[in-house]
Amino acid sequence: MPITIRIRNLDDLRMAVARYPRTSLEYIDEALDRSVDIVLNYALPHRGIVPYKTTRMSQSFKEGIVRGNLWRAVGPTVEYAIYVDQGTRYITPRRFMEKLAQASEHLINKRFDEAAQKIVETMRVPAF
Repeated sequence: MPITIRIRNLDDLRMAVARYPRTSLEYIDEALDRSVDIVLNYALPHRGIVPYKTTRMSQSFKEGIVRGNLWRAVGPTVEYAIYVDQGTRYITPRRFMEKLAQASEHLINKRFDEAAQKIVETMRVPAF
């Protein structure tokens, strides 16, 4: 059930990491954490993307955050989420994970654009 969100300017960010690793990694980590927050926000019941009878599936996204070096993953931890998303022979697929990715993508890319801008601005400042 993994869903990938494409980040604009990813090659530029990779070059910045290669040239200025410490500074770049801090800004990219911040953008990744903010991206998780964006997905969590869109997973809230009142957004209408994650289906619910109770709010348990939406709440389980907070438990499903995994942090890695230059990556993050977030998703529901309730065992029935895959069946709601992908469907079964008795349940119509709801595809809420794809909808979450689509809803979040614009704001996530904005966060990475901001991170790239911060990296560029930091590199322009002369060190004394």
